[in-house]
Amino acid sequence: MKKAVFLATFLAASLLVHAQNDPALYSAASGSVVYLLHTINLSSSDSARPELWKRYEKLAGKSVLDVPLSVASGSGFFLDVDGTILTNRHVVTMENLPRARASVIWWMDNILDKDFSAAFSSSERVAMQKDFQAMVLKARLTFQALLGTRNLGVVTEVAVAAENEPDLAVVRVTDGSFRPLRLAASPLIGPNLVGARVFSLGCPFNLEPDVMHETRAVMMRQGTLSAFRKKDPSLEHTAALGHGSSGGPLMTPAGVVVGVNTAGSDEKSTSLAYAIDSVEVVDFLRKKGLMDIVLWNQRLPDIVASSASDSSGAGDVLSPQAVSVLFTSEPSGATVVADGRDLGTTPLTASLPEDTYNIQLRQRGQWYENVSMEVRGESPQRFSFAGRRAYAVGLDGMPPDSGAVLRFDSSLGTAIFRKGDDVALPSGDWNLTVEGDEAFDEVVVHVRVQQEALVVDLAPFQRTGSLRIGGLDSKARIWVDRRPFPNPGTDTLVLLPGVHAVYVWEEQVQPFDRLDIPVRADRSSNVTWERKRGHDAASLLLGCSGGGAGVVGIVLLGVGVSDRNTFFSVSGGLLLVCTAVLEWQAAMENERYESQRKYMLSLQSK
Repeated sequence: MKKAVFLATFLAASLLVHAQNDPALYSAASGSVVYLLHTINLSSSDSARPELWKRYEKLAGKSVLDVPLSVASGSGFFLDVDGTILTNRHVVTMENLPRARASVIWWMDNILDKDFSAAFSSSERVAMQKDFQAMVLKARLTFQALLGTRNLGVVTEVAVAAENEPDLAVVRVTDGSFRPLRLAASPLIGPNLVGARVFSLGCPFNLEPDVMHETRAVMMRQGTLSAFRKKDPSLEHTAALGHGSSGGPLMTPAGVVVGVNTAGSDEKSTSLAYAIDSVEVVDFLRKKGLMDIVLWNQRLPDIVASSASDSSGAGDVLSPQAVSVLFTSEPSGATVVADGRDLGTTPLTASLPEDTYNIQLRQRGQWYENVSMEVRGESPQRFSFAGRRAYAVGLDGMPPDSGAVLRFDSSLGTAIFRKGDDVALPSGDWNLTVEGDEAFDEVVVHVRVQQEALVVDLAPFQRTGSLRIGGLDSKARIWVDRRPFPNPGTDTLVLLPGVHAVYVWEEQVQPFDRLDIPVRADRSSNVTWERKRGHDAASLLLGCSGGGAGVVGIVLLGVGVSDRNTFFSVSGGLLLVCTAVLEWQAAMENERYESQRKYMLSLQSK
């Protein structure tokens, strides 16, 4: 009850601070900021001691079973109306999952020992702690988004930066239409921003993992952009961040996003924070094949009118004027796609901001030439398209997580598709290039379309790289990107270009617990497994040592008792005490090994 009162008071005070800072900006922007949450759900059916947890629920007034428990959280914000969210890589990937699970286990151990020592006996608390640990290690993570009190459901990954790229990621939700925030254009980003007022928005709560996460509110902190750095992240500012603010926007008073918050200073004597500037963001989106999102984002209207007090200049880009455009096609019923966004089917009237658009029409059995269309001036504007008979073209051999763009060129024109689109082309000779996937860099595939459907196998055209893992032997098990791979021994693994998460496991040896290794096309990468002694090997050594000490101790104790020899009796007793300690250590090492083994073997099921 006290916690609920405190939270209510804290949230009310926070909202009052927002109003004092910039109420118009907070009102316009807070509805675009989402709370991203990793949770686990511990099922009561998996518990070995459900009766103890029922007692805990009655005493605590809440349950930890069959409810979502927060493991880690962060922030993000919408880039478009369709639910595309920009955030940090470290918010999405949960790179230190074992540590996050350990934190949840420690949290429950602490609660039972501190708050419930009188309600449960020592043996009951130990049993509950072991039961809780087993359930946490078994539970799967769920990654979801919340907008205020509205749960938007599970998010899907669209693009995640590699280790050598800025700390960025793009995810998506599909439940509804959303209010996006506009990224600042490149001419507005640079040293000229230093000294400007900026605002950090995010969900900086770091409560213990319980259902209290449902009370999240967007927080806004005001500060100054104190430096423009030459290294990433480039923006240094004083708009304070808290745990959970990572991935939130850094904004000007005009409501334009100049950066993505990623970290606070480790120095306790300072309140500096850091953000990745919007130019870096746009470059990241371009490399990931998401330039269409950028194009639509740059057409967004201002959310807050620019004022004289806004000296940053980041709000001086005028919102484009909307123009009414009529699309028709022969035959009708074609889907109109403008810069990657479906507008509807012909005949169609759409309101578009003034700009130049890449227009595609899609219709089963028909092909329309891609055109560049300029929308300017007075409404309405009219555009008509004529289709040609087209034949289905299937594409095999594309990497499963590729976000590449497929470009077909011929004398008839150019056709552009994305992975997952229904590809159909009129008869003729076409040259296919795959853009945005290193496995097909500088590769041109000739495709001849005749008057029938065909399938093109792209696998023979892929460029690959190799990975050599030093220290392997025939007993090791290997997973790459959570998929089992054959053990290559002293040979190399052949992989597609990109950053791959590699895990290696073997009895008696400490495993690779996710090592992100970049693999480049036509190049070889190398890594060495140090093969440190595993917990199972330590357990076996300690157990054998304890067993040996126990045998000697019993013999000495027997001789000492029968001969009434104090030295032998004391020595035997001490050896038996050492035996107990060694056996306890062996049991602990074995428990660590079992937890590690279950985690490694669960990778392929995630």
